Amino acid sequence: GLSSAQPNYHVHLGAQWNHGPITITLREIVHDTTVTVNGDNGATTGGAVTFYTTRSGVIPITNIDIGYDVLDSLRLTVGAENVFNRYPGKVNGGLVAAYQKAGFPFAAGQYANGPLGINGGYYYLKAAYRF
Repeated sequence: GLSSAQPNYHVHLGAQWNHGPITITLREIVHDTTVTVNGDNGATTGGAVTFYTTRSGVIPITNIDIGYDVLDSLRLTVGAENVFNRYPGKVNGGLVAAYQKAGFPFAAGQYANGPLGINGGYYYLKAAYRF
């Protein structure tokens, strides 16, 4: 479909705090509004293509990483990308309904395309050993 699925701006802010064996890194990313226009490939009428607009608002994403030096050579880290589990806007309901009416229930995804992705938060625990 036609789109301005890439935002006009991304704001990246970050801070890191170190105290002894602890390191905390915080990153905030803010994406501008995105707009996607998709056609239903004639699914609604059986011929003419109908277009549907999906809009995702400004979405702030918070990432955090907390590391602890257990030994001089071993660091354990717990963290999260998109810690608050944010998602882009949902696909226009009219497009989803058109595809369902035409018998294509999986043709339109639940969330709009854009820089955020559709997987929500990602949480991790990692260990790093230095030789």
